[in-house]
Amino acid sequence: MADKERERAILRSVYRADEFPEVLTSARERPDFVLRRNDLREPFGVEVTELYQSDSLARFTRHPTYGKDLLDGGRHIHKDDVTALKVVTAQHRRGETDLGPIEAIIVPKLATQEYGDLLRSRIVEKSRRAAGYDSSLRHINLLVYDLTGTFRGWSRSDASTVIAKTTSYDAIAASPFRELFVVTSVEGGEWVVVPLKQHLLLAYAYAFDAAYSPGAPDDTSATEWFDAFATFMSERLIHVFRHLGGTGEPAVAYGNTSIGIRPGEDVSVYDHAELPLPEDAHEVPNSGRFSEEVHETFRRHLEEHDLIFGYVANVVGPPPI
Repeated sequence: MADKERERAILRSVYRADEFPEVLTSARERPDFVLRRNDLREPFGVEVTELYQSDSLARFTRHPTYGKDLLDGGRHIHKDDVTALKVVTAQHRRGETDLGPIEAIIVPKLATQEYGDLLRSRIVEKSRRAAGYDSSLRHINLLVYDLTGTFRGWSRSDASTVIAKTTSYDAIAASPFRELFVVTSVEGGEWVVVPLKQHLLLAYAYAFDAAYSPGAPDDTSATEWFDAFATFMSERLIHVFRHLGGTGEPAVAYGNTSIGIRPGEDVSVYDHAELPLPEDAHEVPNSGRFSEEVHETFRRHLEEHDLIFGYVANVVGPPPI
């Protein structure tokens, strides 16, 4: 599969053809693709990148016969592969039965923090290049296709939690992309889509509630709470927008997502699905309202608690393996 065809298949694992029928290759491929929803005139961009454990494993994956060639005594493609893809003799067992020696290539699995460091480095690298992308687009997303295999066998919610937390919320927040999608493989061989900025918004909302609500008046309304949360996010230099939800409830938007609360209900999550934000959406200025104590309690809550976030979408099309 040619590189552009492969990137397009990765893109279609997240963006349905019936909803986003128009896909163009942008000028100078900055970003890789320009898409348009079937109900909107304004296009947006998507940058696609693949994440491998190492360059050696990228070559191993992208060349279908490379592993067999090495096991048959063939030469390594790159000098780094000599160590990373070393052929060794291993003992083959099935249960208690010894099936004898076999030639094998054994690659240790990434630890979760090693994975987070790797993903953070890629996000930072792509974020630095984003200033050179087409500025006429309404927004640009980053789509990371994860081929490290780190979360195979994990539940989708646990994978989402660990991916967001080990990558670093600071790196996610600093990225100029509207949303950061990670397509990864979890238990049962499922491929899922993890929206990192959406996860951050929820994690920050719960951490803020732990820091703010104990000292707030008992009669604090939902509108006052969301106003306070938006102000707090601005103090942390994270650009959010206040607006009213579809039934008039208070809401805060960040990236491609809003959270709001209807009377008598828990927090609701709204996926804007690449649509523009509501017309009444407005940025909230940094007023310096909150004490360092509130910020410190917020930071401590983020460090000590994991948000087990259940909203992890299935891919809408099979990504290339």
